[in-house]
Amino acid sequence: MSPAQKPDIQKYAWFLFFLLTACYALVSFFRTSTSTLAVDIMTDFAVGGGLMSVMSSAYFYPYGFMQIPAGILSDRWGSRNTITLFMLLGAAGTLLFALSTSVTAATVGRVIIGMGMGMVFVPSLRVFLRWFPHHQHVLITGLILSLGSGGMLLATWPLMKLAQFTGWRGSMLLAAVVTVCMSVAVWIWTRNTPEEKFGSNIDLPDRLPVAPAGHKSQPIGKVMSYIVRKPAYWAISVWFFCIYGSFFAITSLWAGPYFIQGYGLSKDAAGGVLFFMALGAVLGPSLAGFIAQRETFSKKFLLIVSCVISILLGIPLVLPTPVLPELVLPAWALLFGIFCGGFGGIALAKIQDEFPSEIVGTATGMINIYCYIGTALLQLVSGWIMEWQAPGQSSYQLSQYAVMFMLFMTMFICALIAVIFCLRSEERTKHAYATAKE
Repeated sequence: MSPAQKPDIQKYAWFLFFLLTACYALVSFFRTSTSTLAVDIMTDFAVGGGLMSVMSSAYFYPYGFMQIPAGILSDRWGSRNTITLFMLLGAAGTLLFALSTSVTAATVGRVIIGMGMGMVFVPSLRVFLRWFPHHQHVLITGLILSLGSGGMLLATWPLMKLAQFTGWRGSMLLAAVVTVCMSVAVWIWTRNTPEEKFGSNIDLPDRLPVAPAGHKSQPIGKVMSYIVRKPAYWAISVWFFCIYGSFFAITSLWAGPYFIQGYGLSKDAAGGVLFFMALGAVLGPSLAGFIAQRETFSKKFLLIVSCVISILLGIPLVLPTPVLPELVLPAWALLFGIFCGGFGGIALAKIQDEFPSEIVGTATGMINIYCYIGTALLQLVSGWIMEWQAPGQSSYQLSQYAVMFMLFMTMFICALIAVIFCLRSEERTKHAYATAKE
């Protein structure tokens, strides 16, 4: 490889990073948008919290289910093909959701959106494994989670203001158009490996070896059996289910109604609080990634920190009376976003430490699924709790929200127990990669 090629590879790697991160931002946008639009949607369809939770959670069931196919397809068919095709499917689901005339049609639309957008994150990580030096992977993982979570920011106050002008349906139609444009961009510019872009004769000794898409692989059943026998698989899966499942269930459904109905905030004020919560989720992964890259603290310790602080920040949610002044709510939301929604990159980096590079996409998908299964189930159960307290209502008291939030506090405690007792302290990242090469 000539000296002129190295800067080209690095520049193109960062170009792909920002392109795929923009695609992941759409995933975050769709995940959170129903919380911002929940009051308008409930009014439009004349439904209560129970049916609203079913419709909102319909995104997460297929999203979670698609994580395993996402890993398998990215390992065997290639990330470029996978992302392009399924983002088009997500755009079709968004169009159906925007034009729906019933809760049933809207729910089907959310299912299709979840199926399509569920095939973005894991294939993107596989692209980065080869395009970036292995010592940057924990940072890159944190950055895509941070910057990609910018979609949550767009789905808070900006989406609320847009919906005031175009209606919630108009805002979703615009989202469908943007999704189509991004899928076309992925097809035109994305390449799975530097070799596909610059030729097979380049030498990249600082990159982690990744088997090319379409390579002859071991039977998928044998691969999955190997993965599920790893103790780290179950420990990280429980953490994702409980912490990220709770965070997404809260931010994508209950946070908006909670601050509007429970604390009595205006839509604009509630949108501002949601903005800071999303901002925390944007800043958290980068912050955690920089800390983890320094290797001062183990990944296990950092995951314990996220659990403990999530528990402390969750205490005001389970109290039946307001305890946080309105001026303090943005700061609380920022910290909640950082520690409950911002440490997933640490867990994903642990996966890269534990599993061989040729199956890391499959392993990531098999673990990432629990985040969205957790979100879907927790949204459904929380909706039942609200429906049980106030059947058929679409407006709730703060004390009723407090009862429901006990569910999420329980999840935070379960995650802490799993990390402490089931996750062993990991070897350092560089040592893990050196072992994988032997």
